[in-house]
Amino acid sequence: MKSEMVIGKPLLGHRLKIQKAILTWYDRHRILHPWREHWEKSGDPYVILLSEIMLQQTTLQAVTPAYKEFYKNYPTIEALARADEESIRIASKGLGYYRRFGNLLRTAKLIKAKGRWPKEYRDWLALPGIGDYTASAIVSICFGQPQFVVDGNIERVLFRLLDLRGEVKPFKKDMKAIGNQLIALDRPGDFNQGMMELGQTVCSKSGKPICRLCPLKGVCLARRNDTQDLALPVKVKIAFQEVHVRMVIYRKKGRYGIIKRPNDAMFLKNTYGFPYTVQEDQTESGRYEEIGQFKHSITKYKLKVRVEWGKSRAPLGMEWLDKKDLEKRLYSNFDRKAWALLSPPITQMA
Repeated sequence: MKSEMVIGKPLLGHRLKIQKAILTWYDRHRILHPWREHWEKSGDPYVILLSEIMLQQTTLQAVTPAYKEFYKNYPTIEALARADEESIRIASKGLGYYRRFGNLLRTAKLIKAKGRWPKEYRDWLALPGIGDYTASAIVSICFGQPQFVVDGNIERVLFRLLDLRGEVKPFKKDMKAIGNQLIALDRPGDFNQGMMELGQTVCSKSGKPICRLCPLKGVCLARRNDTQDLALPVKVKIAFQEVHVRMVIYRKKGRYGIIKRPNDAMFLKNTYGFPYTVQEDQTESGRYEEIGQFKHSITKYKLKVRVEWGKSRAPLGMEWLDKKDLEKRLYSNFDRKAWALLSPPITQMA
């Protein structure tokens, strides 16, 4: 594979021009997300940490209302560190990938115990659930460290600027190295956010990019070669595993049962919800009355779920809740879809 110096040569010669173009464009067009507004008012790294964790594999449209509600309940790192994991999962209901919020809680407790915020990239990487992207975003925005971020939006921008082809994985390290040479040393956080926002709003993946509005159109090889539709990063598609699931809802005296799932559960480990079992197929019968069926995707699994009333003895450890409390506790859309089969739909988030 070519070195980053060879691949990035068309851009590195325009380093200062690119920095000025991105920062000028970002100053004019940046979107004032609630976490950016909080950061500008308080300078508290917590709001950036919270937003970056929420944005992992989750859309802006889903995160924005969830962030506002979560921040209302946990406005500081100290408030978050005092919480328990179940409360944090309830506060983040509907967003999915709940393990990240357990890691967020552990990170908050570690930071509070140390009594100071880590400022170096390597120190962030040592915290639970923090990888290269999240560490780079936090240290560049909050602490002025010149660490370039590489997310899906920036991958797309760089692929078009350099007119690259093929799978993105072989170019990952090169893009990081090129970005670390391009990044504006005086405003690394704004440069990173400008590049990401450019990919979200102008250099988009759906339809043609709006090249006439792009501040980098003068140095873009794909625009020069009219290959914008070809210069897109290709990611290996996940091979989903189809799984048949039986979910059972137990009721007793107007209350409904949920249980804490074990640590070795196939998915949603250590979360509270309706009991489920994984089956070879859905032809098995039992002492149950069917409520309905639904489909759901979790990580690498495509689930076909049959929901039934429990007629046998409920499992040990069941917690019994009335409808109002149950709806507060069902934070996974996996459980909320089941509940919606037998009640007026409760609000689902992406």
